[in-house]
Amino acid sequence: MKLLEKFLLFLANSWVATKDYGLIKLHPSKLFGSQKKLIKDIFEELAKGSARRNFVILKARQLGITTITELIDLFWAQIHKGIKIAFLCQDYTMKLHYRRDLGVIYSSLPKHFKMPLVSDSREALVFKNGSSIMFFHEPKKGAKEIVRGQAITCLHSTETAFYENFERIKGGLLPALSEEHPARYVIYESTANGFNHFYDLWHTAENGVTYKPIFLGWWLKESYRIDPEKQPELWEVYSYRPNRDERLRMQMVKKLYGYELTLEQLAWWRMKLFEEFNGDEELMLQEYPFTAEDAFRYTGNQFIKPQVLMEIKKNILEIKPHYYLVQFPDYNMMVVRDGNSRKYNLKIWEYPVRGEIYFLGADPSYGANPDSDFACVSVWRVDWQEDGAKLVQVAEFGERECDVINFAKVCLWLTTIYNGGYFNLEVTGPGLAVVREIDRYKANNFNIGEIKVMSKRPEAEHLTQYVRMINEYVYWRADRLRPGGGVRHFKTIGEERVKGLFLLKSLIENKVVIPRSDDLLEQLKYMSIDDSGVPRSFGPNDDLVFGAMLAVEYFNQMLPYLPKRKQKELSRQEALQNIAKSVLIQ
Repeated sequence: MKLLEKFLLFLANSWVATKDYGLIKLHPSKLFGSQKKLIKDIFEELAKGSARRNFVILKARQLGITTITELIDLFWAQIHKGIKIAFLCQDYTMKLHYRRDLGVIYSSLPKHFKMPLVSDSREALVFKNGSSIMFFHEPKKGAKEIVRGQAITCLHSTETAFYENFERIKGGLLPALSEEHPARYVIYESTANGFNHFYDLWHTAENGVTYKPIFLGWWLKESYRIDPEKQPELWEVYSYRPNRDERLRMQMVKKLYGYELTLEQLAWWRMKLFEEFNGDEELMLQEYPFTAEDAFRYTGNQFIKPQVLMEIKKNILEIKPHYYLVQFPDYNMMVVRDGNSRKYNLKIWEYPVRGEIYFLGADPSYGANPDSDFACVSVWRVDWQEDGAKLVQVAEFGERECDVINFAKVCLWLTTIYNGGYFNLEVTGPGLAVVREIDRYKANNFNIGEIKVMSKRPEAEHLTQYVRMINEYVYWRADRLRPGGGVRHFKTIGEERVKGLFLLKSLIENKVVIPRSDDLLEQLKYMSIDDSGVPRSFGPNDDLVFGAMLAVEYFNQMLPYLPKRKQKELSRQEALQNIAKSVLIQ
């Protein structure tokens, strides 16, 4: 019998107290859609011995997820010899609650589904086969670390987002976890609680090789709907046509998860919003999210409207970049290799095309943000439309601890391959050293050393072809009395910082600036406006935001002087042919 079939049989013989049905056996016909998806996703990895043994589960409220994961713990301990499962929750009271529930389920099992116990206490269930389930709660300040000195095979952490000191818990738990045992697993399951440690954990899971992120939306529970026949009064009030934001969320659910929401489900969500959450949409989205993005909310004044970020996210899902890894093996060489979605520092959505106008913004490590070691170059193309010029993102470089010499090379390389574009550099901090390096290379006929492209993509050969010129930003005060007197590049400080960020915000929200980078969107989500009206980041990095801001600042300055023309529509093949014909080497 397959592992999944064994577990489903185990469930069908387990008595569980439920909110909707009372005391029942968990026959597959009684499982919610959310529970079925969770079981499928976890056992798919466990059955094939996958390396993906860290399950991060982001859930809506009341989907029966903790019950299922507790039953996985109980099942797993009984079919494996000598394993230790640690169950972790918020506090002592909840620990007793979960311990009692699991004890009741165990007692209800038929004899042939029940491994005999050798010890049954508030702290642990110890089975005859040498396995055990140990119960822990988050320690209070000053208390000793949990699991210190013990070895554990599996960890199940419930409502992880609500721990007060997750880093301390990790320090005690993770070193104790097995990395080799074939029966190992880690389950973190929780509703969201803002941009805290669980958000970071979810983001790690989305990109990690040993992690599996599992999102369980409210719409997976079949009873979360209004029945027009059984609830005609509610149906009459809440069954109106979806508004713009609702349509966008329904489209995102379809695109991301392949699930088509019905009006009956949407009517239930509206009813819940107004009848129980008093119209507080932020809290409702946190507790009953449509998508994983919806779940993580910031309660302050978010810099970019969430609906705008959601719409951009929807539009960029199908626009996949080419990933590259730019390396510097020695002083006189730059190597460009093919990368992938996990290992890259350069993303390209569009290669340079003759006649196009490009704007670039660059922020060195410890530049606009003196606490950030991230360096970036943001590349944008001017796209003339009937209603005016747009700025579309075409490439993005980002690297930690990129020294000034190599960063100057990257800035010059990207600016010159993109038709000698309009370049704006953050000169606060190490930025002036980057300017000196750029001047040195310019004086040496733009010779930045050998550029070695090691790529299988045909387009990549054009990354070695460039025009030996750049257009550098000149800053002048808006209230100057005489012309002239400008300085090169930009200092992101004081009023100029605020002005530049609000310009970026306005142009993004008015669809003049079109981002394509999910990394940029991630940093924009962390931006908020404080009580004094100043935009600030509460996240680990904001360099991509400032890189985009610098490009937008230069675009806004030059817009009155740019040649007015409507962009010709080009197929991808035509664009590639134009690249081959048009990029000049002088």
